[in-house]
Amino acid sequence: MIMKNKETLEKLRTYQIGVIRSVIASRQGRLGTYSADATDRERLADTDGLAYEEYYESPLTIRYDGLYRNVISLEFCEDGLTPVCLMNGGDDFPLPLENLSCDTLQGIVEWLEEYDFIPSAEAAPQTTSDLTEDFVERCLPEYPTRYDVFRLGELQNFLDGHESPEFGLNRDEAAAERDRLQLRIYAEAITAFMKRQSAALPGNVSLRDYAEALVDIAYEAGRRKFRPSDNSRDTAATLIAWGDEFSRQHEDTDWTEKEFLDEIYRFTAEKLQSVPNKDDPNAEFDIAFLNRAVLERHGYDTATITDSDLQELAGRMGDYYCESSKFSEDLRTACGDFGLKLRDTTNPK
Repeated sequence: MIMKNKETLEKLRTYQIGVIRSVIASRQGRLGTYSADATDRERLADTDGLAYEEYYESPLTIRYDGLYRNVISLEFCEDGLTPVCLMNGGDDFPLPLENLSCDTLQGIVEWLEEYDFIPSAEAAPQTTSDLTEDFVERCLPEYPTRYDVFRLGELQNFLDGHESPEFGLNRDEAAAERDRLQLRIYAEAITAFMKRQSAALPGNVSLRDYAEALVDIAYEAGRRKFRPSDNSRDTAATLIAWGDEFSRQHEDTDWTEKEFLDEIYRFTAEKLQSVPNKDDPNAEFDIAFLNRAVLERHGYDTATITDSDLQELAGRMGDYYCESSKFSEDLRTACGDFGLKLRDTTNPK
C-alpha cells in the first residue's frame, strides 16, 4: 500500500476506523477477537476458523510499542463512542484505535474480513448524475479504486437495501456519512480541476466563478437528462464549451445588477433546446412525487419525518402502485389519451 502524503494517510485512517467502528456497533458495542462470542461460535462451527470450539484459529494480533500483543476485544470505551482495542498486556489496557498506525489498522480490517465480519460488497451506483461522475473521474484519476469511494458503495448498498456489511447505523446516520464523503470528494475534484486550469480563463473570470458556472450548467443538464450522444466525452466537451461561452458573454457583467442564477438558467435552457437530445433506451421517468404537504393534506403528522423517511415512503408507494392492477389501467388510459398505439402482435417484425 503506497501512501502519497499525510492528508491521504488521514483519509485512509478515517475510513479504516469507520469500518471497524461499524463492526463494533453491529455487535452491540463489543466484539471478542480472541475467544469467539456465542453468535460467532455458531456461525463458524462448521469451518476451520475456530480451535477448541471457541478460540479463533488465528486470533487478532497487532504490533504495539515494539511488542506483538493479542487483542482480546474491539469495543467502545465508557463514553460509548470511542473505539478501542483491549489488549493482553498485563492489565488488558484499552488502546484507542486513533493511536494505531494505518498499517496496524489495515491488519485489523483484514482480520475482520478473514472471519466475514465485513462481507464483500461491490460499489453501488452513486447518487450522482453521469455528468458529475465523469467530471470527478477526469479530475481524480484514482477515483474508481479509492477506499472512500468503496465506502460510498457500501453505504449506498445499505441505503438501497442490497447486501452490505452490518454498519450498526440507522438510515439517517448512513445517509449523513455518505453525503459527507460525497461532498469531500466533490470539493477535492473541483480543487484539482481549478489547479490544472491556465491563469487566463474565458472572459478573464476568476477560477471560482468559472467553476461555479460550469457546475451549474452541468447540474441543469444532468437534471434534464441531457444526452446529445452515446459518448460521455462529447457531452463533457459540450458542457465545457458552454461554460467558456457563458464566461465570455458575461465578462463585464455587474452581478449586483443582475441575478446570476437567472442568467445561468436562461443560458442553459436555451442551449439545451438548441441541441437534439438522444433518447436513452434505459431512461426512467418519475410518475408522481411525495412531499410533506401531501401527507399533511391527508391528515398525517410530519413534525418528525425526515427526508430519508419520505424517500422510503415514496419507494413503498411506487412498489405498491406498480404491482397493482390500477397501474395497468391508468397506463392504458394515459396511452390512449396520448394517442399511443399498441404493437401489432399479429405481424411481428
